[in-house]
Amino acid sequence: MADLYRGAHSRTVKVRGPATDYDCLACGVRPAAEWAYRGGDPDEMRAPSNGAVCAYSDDPSYYDPLCRPCHRFRDGHGPPDPGPGQLVLPFD
Repeated sequence: MADLYRGAHSRTVKVRGPATDYDCLACGVRPAAEWAYRGGDPDEMRAPSNGAVCAYSDDPSYYDPLCRPCHRFRDGHGPPDPGPGQLVLPFD
């Protein structure tokens, strides 16, 4: 199952390129580092990953380029660390 989850992220990279080619869609002040599933896929799937059950999509259009702090925040792991002098904007 974890291979399916990783495969979905690999497909996103194949179709859209590395997340590092983009700015973070959430804060807009840091470069993106990772593709993050935003939810909303009617065919959403779930698989274990890193000790948790994670939702994911096989459709690369459901992934956003995010910096690591914003990705962690979106996944519910606390507030993002904006860094010195940086403003973090709320998600829509």
